[in-house]
Amino acid sequence: MGCGGSTGNTETKADNRAKDSEGKYKQNDDKKGKEVKEPTSKKEPDPVKAGQVSPHPGTNDLSSPKGQPIEETGSNQGREKYMPGPLMAITQLSDDKETQCLVCAYGHISDLSGLTIAVYNIKTQDTYSKSFTDAELAKVKDGLSTPVMEWATYWKMFASAMNKADVKVTKEGTAAEIRMKSKAEPKEATMSLELQKQAGAYVHFIQVMPRIFQQKRKEIEEEAKEDKKDDKKLREVDLSRKEAEYNLSESILLAGASAEARLTPVLVTLREEAATAMRSLGETTGEIAKTKQEIEKLAVGASSHPLDDLYSCELPATPEPKPVDVGSLGWGSDVFAMDVGLHDVALALFEHHGIVETFNMNKNVILDFFYAVERKCHDVPYHGARRATDCLITMHFILQQLEKTIKFAKEDIMASLICAGILDLDHEGYDDQFIKRAGSMLSMLYSDLYQNAQNNLTVAGEMFYNTKLDLLQTLTPDQNKDVIETVREALFIKANVQMKQPMERLADFKALAASGADWSTKDNIRHVITHAVRMVDWSVWGRPAAVHRKWMEKVSEEYYRQGDEELSLGMAPSSFYNTCWTTERNLHDLTFSRGQASFIDQVILPLFEEMSRLAPGLECCVNDAKANKDSFEKDGGSSSAALKSALAVTPKLFGGTPNGVALARVGPDRNSLWITFVDSKNKLYEADFDDIALAKRNVKDSAAFLEEIAVAFRDGTSTSTISGDKATLNVGNVKLDMGNVANGDGHEIMAYIKSYLELRSLSAMRYVDRKVEEAANKAATAGNKSMALHGEEKALRGCIQACAKQSADLKPKLSELQHELASKGGHPVKVEIEDALAIKVRNPLKAPLPPGVTEPPDCKDVDPEILKILKSKYLTKEFGASEDLATQPDPTQAKWCNAITPYLTSEFSMVTKNISDDKRQRIWDLVMKLDDWDYDVFDLQETMSGGISGEALRNQPNGGALFITFYALMYKWQFMQKFNIDEQVMLNWLSIVEAGYHPNPYHNSMHAADVLHVTHYILGPGGCKEKVKATDEEIFAAIFAAAVHDYNHPGINNAFHVRSQNYLAVLFNDRSVNENIHASSVFELMRMEKFNLLRAFKGETYAKMRDDIVEFILGTDMGLHAMILSRFKKRLETTDSKMHKTKADKNLAITMAVKMADISNCGRPQKLYHGWCNVIVDEFFQQGDRERLQGMPVSPFMDRYTTVMAKGQIGFMNYIVMPLFECMGEFLEPMSKASMIAEENKGFWQENEDW
Repeated sequence: MGCGGSTGNTETKADNRAKDSEGKYKQNDDKKGKEVKEPTSKKEPDPVKAGQVSPHPGTNDLSSPKGQPIEETGSNQGREKYMPGPLMAITQLSDDKETQCLVCAYGHISDLSGLTIAVYNIKTQDTYSKSFTDAELAKVKDGLSTPVMEWATYWKMFASAMNKADVKVTKEGTAAEIRMKSKAEPKEATMSLELQKQAGAYVHFIQVMPRIFQQKRKEIEEEAKEDKKDDKKLREVDLSRKEAEYNLSESILLAGASAEARLTPVLVTLREEAATAMRSLGETTGEIAKTKQEIEKLAVGASSHPLDDLYSCELPATPEPKPVDVGSLGWGSDVFAMDVGLHDVALALFEHHGIVETFNMNKNVILDFFYAVERKCHDVPYHGARRATDCLITMHFILQQLEKTIKFAKEDIMASLICAGILDLDHEGYDDQFIKRAGSMLSMLYSDLYQNAQNNLTVAGEMFYNTKLDLLQTLTPDQNKDVIETVREALFIKANVQMKQPMERLADFKALAASGADWSTKDNIRHVITHAVRMVDWSVWGRPAAVHRKWMEKVSEEYYRQGDEELSLGMAPSSFYNTCWTTERNLHDLTFSRGQASFIDQVILPLFEEMSRLAPGLECCVNDAKANKDSFEKDGGSSSAALKSALAVTPKLFGGTPNGVALARVGPDRNSLWITFVDSKNKLYEADFDDIALAKRNVKDSAAFLEEIAVAFRDGTSTSTISGDKATLNVGNVKLDMGNVANGDGHEIMAYIKSYLELRSLSAMRYVDRKVEEAANKAATAGNKSMALHGEEKALRGCIQACAKQSADLKPKLSELQHELASKGGHPVKVEIEDALAIKVRNPLKAPLPPGVTEPPDCKDVDPEILKILKSKYLTKEFGASEDLATQPDPTQAKWCNAITPYLTSEFSMVTKNISDDKRQRIWDLVMKLDDWDYDVFDLQETMSGGISGEALRNQPNGGALFITFYALMYKWQFMQKFNIDEQVMLNWLSIVEAGYHPNPYHNSMHAADVLHVTHYILGPGGCKEKVKATDEEIFAAIFAAAVHDYNHPGINNAFHVRSQNYLAVLFNDRSVNENIHASSVFELMRMEKFNLLRAFKGETYAKMRDDIVEFILGTDMGLHAMILSRFKKRLETTDSKMHKTKADKNLAITMAVKMADISNCGRPQKLYHGWCNVIVDEFFQQGDRERLQGMPVSPFMDRYTTVMAKGQIGFMNYIVMPLFECMGEFLEPMSKASMIAEENKGFWQENEDW
């Protein structure tokens, strides 16, 4: 359908085609336009109004001279009735259905004189037009039919064709046919046009759009006067309401696309400059640190390792406890006015709650433990020792109220107090998102999952190892286990259970309470304690006003401190729990108030209210939180809410001024008004205005001001001024100033015109609703890219400046240390790249080095010829490339060929026909079976390295099965070319990853090669990629994860780690210990640029890639097997196997693919299966031997003296393998073969039960 100045009597939409699920909706072919009734009186066009835009170049005259009605003579007959103003429609290129076009028709001499028809190609952003004088148009009309049609008939048919978008556009937009139809004679006529390319879209589309908008606003006014609503007709008032809803999502998507187009080239340069600046600063700080170590060595004979005291705790003498009046401790306690420490309060509370007596605890241990916690708290404004004390006090108050309705065991109370006391243990004052984005040590260790909470537990666990600090030493083993598990769950680190965000857990808790839960069961008790801990953690937002204000000062001080660090690292400011308040210091105070009011409303009150329903004594906490929210709203939070509500129901507003066109709409943050202005020279200006910015411009009621803008645009009363790089839009007495957008032009506003027309082209409200829903889903997936990119730009510029300043400040310090080192007889230090790593990654390529070699290699001594042959195959069109390789690429631009020069396609076939070397021929033959289920990594490994023994795996100078398989797949999937991955870096990375696999009997690089191949098979030949519509980035993440899923595997399972409570179990809190080792080790490795295979991915793309890789690796934990399989089955049933609609479902399906690959041995041909059986039994027996030596019970099927292999294999197949295989076979039909083969393999063991 078209939009424009034709009145409601003209024919409307009829035969537009349906759009598919991606947004191309159908319109009803059988829906006919109504006959136009003759008006009883002639309607006179409106006179020209002040400031109104003319769609006619060079004039503001919208109708006749001096605004007088035009007499209907000649070409004007019927024109005012059927086409009193411009018309605009959206259609598709007939010879390219993927390309949309806008078509506009308007009188270019006056509203009722002359006719210009223009086409805008959205894909190419080109404009084409054809103009007619009245005389020229008469000749065209007269040639359309015999007998010659009347002018009134022509205008009626022309307007109807435009309103129905019955326009055929071809040849990129240079040709158009307006297909006019009528019930009366002539029934059909086609107006064929050849159009000429124009300079831009401003004159023909942008300048016309305010007239279209004015007409639509008038339609709303007319609809309001109607007595009855025509249910068959889409009313403009309804479309306008839906458009407002659509805008909330569209603003995110279009602003993101615009920012990406403008900032991508800028960010590339800034990132490189920031990386160089940070690298230079890192070298300086590294040299300072290493120089200090050398000075320390000279002084004491040795130097400490950077991680030696990571989780250590000094144990100075604990001061004598001060008396604490427990009766005075409560919700209103002010620790700022108290002269007691954490250890004082802890001892008093442990005694008060009967814990000391019940467990016969040593009071000195309690004092020592909490004094150690106090000392291990960092000196940061908020998350420090003072808040730890406050948390203990608030937990005491909450427990007192809960005990009135719930019976807690002493273990539960003890666990609750421990949780509260260690909430800030070793907390450095940065939130989890910062830790993740900064890629810090905790990010690497904990794979970006609850880093602070996991670190709390790790440090506490280390302290428990010290007998002087072991709070649990007098508990029985069962009591000890009970307390530890409660603490873990309360901090969302429950071992082997998928962790959820706090608000997700609150939803579960609400459902549990609503179901009439039995609060005496252990699981439900832990639910309560978990939310008591959350309440403690967020208590400062619900404290009495005086205490609350003190804590808010600390919260903001620490958050801005994080912002300073983000700035120095080139990171965009963080948002506080998705509110408008960020870590940027120079934001207005009202932003802080708005953010806090929103946080209390969305997070604090739901939690507090739910807890108060369980314990009515907590109602005072709810009241205090509400009072604090009211206070913030008085400070400016409520005005933000009013503007946000008004923006949510405001559609796009187009307004014209004498020298430009303005567009007003909701911003991507949904809290601000965005104004975009295009002047007559096609320059773009833009600014956003939140309630604070509007208040500075004397707007007292920001919501009412939106209606003022709509009225001014409708009436054409807005004006504008342009001065240099600034433009000002005047609406009444309000001046809205905007800055020129670099690299921006009028084409950006065309995207909004397109969506305005597109929504109105739909024939039924259900199609409108579907389009709104699709936009919402896309926006939810995309996120606020505009804010992120602009934030990154600002942060990178700040980082470059900050690094330069810090480097300059540190130079004198370095010089002083170098002089001190020299004076003590030391030698200048050499800083190596590994010195920057917090987690030391072993480099198996380093030692032993060959004689005469002083520098360790970065890459194995690979056979370049076999790599060249494999690479060249996948650079041919026959095997997946977009085109044959006709000339050699430039390795400086095409980084994917900077190490191995490929054969041209014309040379390739001759080379493969005659591979002279037998070993290369054998490797070639084996790798050619990549798409086969019986791909043999045993044979490949033996061919590559001479055997499959531990010694052969330890020494693979030319690479093994993993190396060659991964290399081939990177080209087979075209990843190297698509992402322009640096080939030398890939060879370095692949060399060290393969060497980083221990020569275990089973969990070695050969197993990694096998899992890698099967993952490829499931995704490709198995059909998973097509089934879930996975992107190239998602497939790459899966292939990467498969290759490293057991990297650095120690040859023992997670159960051994946990039962032995070794360092790694404590470090990872018994949670997916091995999988965390794999993920953290490989990402720490890639902090060295020469091994950074992911360096081609930047910003949000890298963040998503890392998230996917970590998710796929952690999904291989067999402790999570039942949960993941159950979730997959439920989603298959819920979605009817359509797992492509959400990111979560796609990732779940790919996780299942990697999991299936990891345990696929049972479903492989018998020769391969038996090979894997032999080596996995060897590894199991080795673990059993270690367990026996350590005095631990030997795990099932790991005792070499009693194990019957057949029994173990049959059980593994029945309970683990077959349920997963059958589920995947239902999802992916080609994978059903695995179940059939597994049944055959199980039959072998049933026939040989004694093996």
